[in-house]
Amino acid sequence: RRNYSNPPAHGAYIVATILNNPTLYGEWKNNVRAMYERIHSMRQLFYNKLKQLGTPGTWEHIIQQT
Repeated sequence: RRNYSNPPAHGAYIVATILNNPTLYGEWKNNVRAMYERIHSMRQLFYNKLKQLGTPGTWEHIIQQT
């Protein structure tokens, strides 16, 4: 229980370092954008393949972003 009630502070330190350093923050934003674009692309390809194969069902939820 102690591990969850009092988490280590180094995670917060890493986040604070990244968010307070413009260079690191910019790099982090670029990395997040690249991950988003990759996931979006893979979901679109998966959706297209399901439609191409005539897979029964409704698959729009795969490509809908919230």
